[in-house]
Parts: sequence; structure tokens; C-alpha cells
Amino acid sequence: MTPPTDLMQFQSTTASELVSNLISSTGDVEIRDIASSSHITQCAAVYTQGYKLGYLYKKGPNNEPLKDGSGKYIPTDPPVPLIPDQGIILSSGKPADLNWNNKDDMTTSFTAGGDADLKRTVDESNGNNNAVFDACVLQFQFRCTSDAYVPVASFRYSFGSEEYYEYVDSAFNDVFGFYLNGENIARLPSTDTSSNIVSINNVNYKDNKRYFHGNDPGNGWEEDAPDAPDMGIVYPAIEADGFTDTLIAFGAPYSNSSMWNTIKLAVGDVGDRLLDSWVVLEKASFTCVERTASPTISSSPTFGE
Repeated sequence: MTPPTDLMQFQSTTASELVSNLISSTGDVEIRDIASSSHITQCAAVYTQGYKLGYLYKKGPNNEPLKDGSGKYIPTDPPVPLIPDQGIILSSGKPADLNWNNKDDMTTSFTAGGDADLKRTVDESNGNNNAVFDACVLQFQFRCTSDAYVPVASFRYSFGSEEYYEYVDSAFNDVFGFYLNGENIARLPSTDTSSNIVSINNVNYKDNKRYFHGNDPGNGWEEDAPDAPDMGIVYPAIEADGFTDTLIAFGAPYSNSSMWNTIKLAVGDVGDRLLDSWVVLEKASFTCVERTASPTISSSPTFGE
């Protein structure tokens, strides 16, 4: 397939501009001490026109996209975009490669190493001591400034990866996390497994599948994932072979509102530098103001495993 010329738009920029794009101007947030990976201009970007990737389709009871009598997928009503329309994107490869599905094993390798928090998440999830590569990290400190201090910070995000479906339940799938004062707050509002962490092993075609959207052409993974549904490429404008709903990350800052909190946003390859993953964060969604969550997302934050 020849990709359209008018899809998402990406702009490489500084870590400061990335953070500025993420923070809500009415979110009662004060920031300082922005830091990032040395290759941040290669692994992260500001993006616009996310709607060009398309909209989700209705699902059946087994998580399969529903079709009408003519064989066409049925869009949700009202329409639900695949990803937020504007925001920032972090990747273990190139951000722009999320745009258009033209390869089943999209891979870009950098010389970047790992990250201690990502490594800890890997060790906790599979215990195989796998190394982390190509870590893309954006970090800053913040305080919630409202006089009516609400000790919950939140933002909207989605995650997608080329590691689906082949590496579900393996020790080699990519990792990401949002570390608020050291705790990963990339969590599901509810879970049908023993963990609520958002990861390839915990959100996929088998587990917590109500949050998952498959988009894999089914080439080469039959041996590794024989029980995976072969739906083909459902969303041809998005590269990821699987991706999550747009979710909300909730985290509790320090109870003393004068203290500075540290938030780290990170994604990386695990075990090798192969197969890319992407984390998309909605523009101006980072806020300390209490929000009303969408109907599919719990407004009550869940902490811990």
C-alpha cells in the first residue's frame, strides 16, 4: 500500500517544548528541572493531526471488530479516535513510524542504553534480568499550586507496539512506565488478572482485552501465538500491531504541596533493540485539577499491583 501524503505531522523539538506541550495551562501545575535522554530529538516529538489515523470500530464479545452486512467495519457511535488528536510521542524507535502501516517489524536502533526504572519494571514483570535498550526518557519536577490542593495529578495516554502479537507472555517485549516519585502509575482502572500494570503481557488479545485493539497482519507469529485471532490489519493508518485505549494515568503527589514531585515518562526495547513501541500523551492533559473520566475509565486512581 502506498501511504497517503496527508497523515499525522511530527516536529522534533527540545525537552522543554515537549513538557510545555503536555502541561495544561489551567491545570495548576508549576514545573522545573526538565531532563531527557540525549537523543530526545530523535525518539520524541510533538505531533498534530492524530485524527488522521482514524477512529475505533465497535467490538464483539470476543474483542473482534464488528462488521455490517456488507463486510465493512462498524465505527463506534459517537466516534472514538485511535489516539488523541494532538500531543507528544515517545518511542523506542522513530516517532513518525507510528504513522501508516507498511511493515510488520518496524525497527529503528539507537546507541542509547537503558533506564533504571524501566529495568526495575522489567525485572518485576518477568524476572529474567533482561537488559533495556534505546530508552527514551522525559523527566521533570512539578508542584500542584492550587489553594484548594487536590493531591492527584493525571494525564491521558495510549501505548502501541510492534511486539504484539508474537511476544505476548514472553520475556522480550518492550517496556514503558510513568514514574511518579519512583512509582509506576501506568495502571489499568480495573483488571481481570493479578496485576493492573499496563504492559504487553497484561493488555493483549487474551488479558484485559477490553482495553486492547489488535492490528496484526498475522505473518510469522502463528507458531508463537497460535491462539491469537487473525484479524489482519484493521487500522491501516497505524503501524503498531496492537495498541491500547486512551487511558488516564493517576498519581498521588506528596501530601505537602510545597514539595517538588518528580515524574519520569519512559519507553524502551527489552532484550534486544528490535521492534519499536510508542507512547502517545495528549496535549495539555497533565493537570492537578480533578477531572471527570470518560465512561470507560475509572475516575478513582488505583495504586500498587
